[in-house]
Amino acid sequence: MKITKKCDHCGVVFTRHFSKKENSKGRKALCCSRKCNKEMTDKNHPIKTFTCKQCKKKFQRRYYKHLPTPHFCSNKCKYISVKENHKAPWLTKLNQEPGRNARISKATMKQRVDMLRDRGEGKTYRKREGQHEHRTIMEKKLGRKLKSTEFIHHKDGNIRNNAISNLKLITPSKHASDHIKKRRASGERVGRKTCK
Repeated sequence: MKITKKCDHCGVVFTRHFSKKENSKGRKALCCSRKCNKEMTDKNHPIKTFTCKQCKKKFQRRYYKHLPTPHFCSNKCKYISVKENHKAPWLTKLNQEPGRNARISKATMKQRVDMLRDRGEGKTYRKREGQHEHRTIMEKKLGRKLKSTEFIHHKDGNIRNNAISNLKLITPSKHASDHIKKRRASGERVGRKTCK
């Protein structure tokens, strides 16, 4: 469907196909030709000369009233300027020091880990440095890594009590027999469960 329109720049009446964009609010100017459109753009948004804040070179850009004035000739100059001159005003001199946050994070890591410890129901072993805490404590006391065939027994039966006086290094078979004796003494059933 063709409609008749009047050119916003030169006033010539012309026909064109209907477009939904023409009915929308804040539509763009309608021109009869590309040449007319270019003349109108040059008139409303002239090309001006600006000076780059970083490299001090003169450069030309089209000037738009609704957009901020360009300060840099390229993105490279913009990024260099931001890197050199930008300091967040809300940060103190101490916080602007490079690498400070990483150092604080490392220094307080143990304290933050200890704060998060023991939040659960207490049914599992505590972990420290990626392994069970009681094994880490025993390794530090012995001055060597524990073998996979070495078990740590908690003397008082409390798996959360990792005091060195409560820990005992034993073999897996001895560890199992100690727990079986303890279960028998308390009257608890020992052995495999059988299906009914």
